[in-house]
Amino acid sequence: MAESGDELSQLCRDAASYRRVLVGVLAASLLVFAVGVSVQATMLPLKSDHVPILNRLTANLCTVALVLAAAWGSPLWRLSWSAKLTVFTGICLAAATLRGGLQIALHVHPADQTGMVFADAAAAAIATAFSIGVAVALAEYQRALVHRTRAGARHAQLASEALEALRTEELRVRRDVAQGLHGTVQQQLVLVDAELLKARKTLLAGAPQTEVVERLDWVRDTLDQLRERDIRDMSRLLYPSGLDLGLAQAWRIFIRQIPSSIEVTTLIDDSVISADDPACGGIAIERRLLALRVLEEAVNNAIRHGQAEHLDINLHVNSGILHVTIDDDGTGPARPTGHAGHHESGLRLLRESLRQYDGDLQLEAGALRGARLTARLPLTPSTQLDEHNASLSTTP
Repeated sequence: MAESGDELSQLCRDAASYRRVLVGVLAASLLVFAVGVSVQATMLPLKSDHVPILNRLTANLCTVALVLAAAWGSPLWRLSWSAKLTVFTGICLAAATLRGGLQIALHVHPADQTGMVFADAAAAAIATAFSIGVAVALAEYQRALVHRTRAGARHAQLASEALEALRTEELRVRRDVAQGLHGTVQQQLVLVDAELLKARKTLLAGAPQTEVVERLDWVRDTLDQLRERDIRDMSRLLYPSGLDLGLAQAWRIFIRQIPSSIEVTTLIDDSVISADDPACGGIAIERRLLALRVLEEAVNNAIRHGQAEHLDINLHVNSGILHVTIDDDGTGPARPTGHAGHHESGLRLLRESLRQYDGDLQLEAGALRGARLTARLPLTPSTQLDEHNASLSTTP
């Protein structure tokens, strides 16, 4: 409701600003016409009249007042151009009719001089049409200028939010890597060191060779596990495997790492391979990375938080936009809570990152009675921040 109230208030301010510019320009233009024509008529040596300037001025000013009242009361700022033209025509005809009638009533022209009355009425219509055209053009220009200024401000705000989200994501990756290094990796290396020390003591004590071999085998297995699992996991945090080979290949590599107990149905459309053709430039590396982060986040949320056992993954390109759809049979989208969990903050960061590239992300109930995550990511650059964002996205 607060946002609706703000939007309504902004619309009211825009309408008032448009109306002020319109009526202000109209008043300045028509008043010059009204006074100038009145003064000019008294100075011309016309044989037909010695009409007081006040009569002429009254007729002209009443006509100006009618035009200004009509312009102020007409919602021109929200009408289409065809509707505007209809209103313009009506105001011009009304101004011509009123001026002609007042000039007859105030004896500016005798009723039988229809030619003079028609000429002055036509002059009023022409002057009104010209003044309205200029006023509307200036009002539209002012409105367009305000909209461009606001759009620039909104773009700057979105860019700032997106950059902040990327910095937050970078810090999260750094924290995860640091925790892995100081936690699992360091702990395993301490155990390896202790086991090597025991093996050395055993060897110096003249113990049977088989005992020493067993200890060394344990060390070897532990190091192999450390290399295959922990260090590789941290490497994927920094730069996912297969990313340089193309988006489809990177997705396939990641999907193969999903536990075999999870049933996965994957459809990577040929349009993705065509869009990522190196001969045509391919998909920018930062967009590949962002698309892969979407897959990682969806799979992690489905398995860890949704207890899903089946995933349906679809990836295709349509009209230059990458579409990602991931369904699962888990517990479904989490209900909003008073605080954001780890998966909720991850989705928020992804949504901010996608928004920076004019993309979006939605989480809703899916076809498998679980959650459905859908994402759209344009594949062509649309902002000047792409290069800067790419460096932030790939910085460890």
